[in-house]
Amino acid sequence: MQYQILKRTAFGGSTPDMISHQRTANTLKRAIEYKVHLEALEDDKERHTYEIHIHINDAYNYLTSDQRDEEPLVLTDEVKEEKIVNIK
Repeated sequence: MQYQILKRTAFGGSTPDMISHQRTANTLKRAIEYKVHLEALEDDKERHTYEIHIHINDAYNYLTSDQRDEEPLVLTDEVKEEKIVNIK
């Protein structure tokens, strides 16, 4: 299954948002890494957001198949309060 990382640029008023493709990843873990890195490099965080999208047919095939390629994401370390950072 492929994950698309898209950049959404919000414009003011009645102008619709612009969406542009940034990266493609083959695993959810890699897609999240790309998204986090792109967000960290972004200067205008109020106008630009990053989203992970998948094709609906890929999601259906994944859910209905018996052989899933990826292991589920499992949190292995506990995050302490002082390590949480909100970047906005």
